[in-house]
Amino acid sequence: VNKPVESTVYLSVNSLSYQPGRDYIREIKSSIYNSIPPQFAVSKSTNYISNSEKLNNVSFTAVAGEITGILGNNLGEVRTLLGLIARRKKRGVFDGDITLNGLPSGSTYYANYAFIPHKTLYIPFLSFYETLKYAARLHLSDKGPVNIDKRIEEVMEIMGLTLLKNRVISEFPSERGEVGRDMRLLSIAIEIMCLPALIIIDDPILNLDPGFASKIFKCLSNLASRGHIVICGMPKPHPLIFPSINHLVLLSNG
Repeated sequence: VNKPVESTVYLSVNSLSYQPGRDYIREIKSSIYNSIPPQFAVSKSTNYISNSEKLNNVSFTAVAGEITGILGNNLGEVRTLLGLIARRKKRGVFDGDITLNGLPSGSTYYANYAFIPHKTLYIPFLSFYETLKYAARLHLSDKGPVNIDKRIEEVMEIMGLTLLKNRVISEFPSERGEVGRDMRLLSIAIEIMCLPALIIIDDPILNLDPGFASKIFKCLSNLASRGHIVICGMPKPHPLIFPSINHLVLLSNG
């Protein structure tokens, strides 16, 4: 089993700005107009996404061992920032630097990261353990000799899923409440099998009540304490989770 990453790892975002490309804006606007019923038709001169994805001169540092939360006026700008950090934004124009321990985002070292989207698809007839075993084989295939079973047990312990290892996913019909919490923890566990230095999570508490959301962040604090950088986008945070967050990045109109 790999040791936790060094506590000196840090991510730096310096003077980051982003502007959606014209073709991208036109494509989104077209989809919006086409979805509006004729009786509610409006002028196509209306600007629906004027600032929803723009970023302007964003700078912050995220340090290993801590949780950094990103809050914004709207979901678009938060997910835009997460997408840029995770190198998932392919359209538009951006300026500024994103580095990990001083290395640029295109470096081999920066490839050691995990991105957890707000929605994950599962194979319903598999158990939690079987799901993680498939994930481990996929993520660890090029990582050298790793004991897959021990890694699965380690990740399940970190995410508080040990007692659920034999539960079948189809037994969880909802994504809310206690079930939603456990499924969200599973989605994070799937992506962190290689125990990466940088972990980026899109809205880890989506549709969860405050009590269940605080349990998510308790597990994330446990994960961060092992020397990982944990960055969470949180468009609608619960007050109960703030004690678990070490740093907040507040976006205001980009």
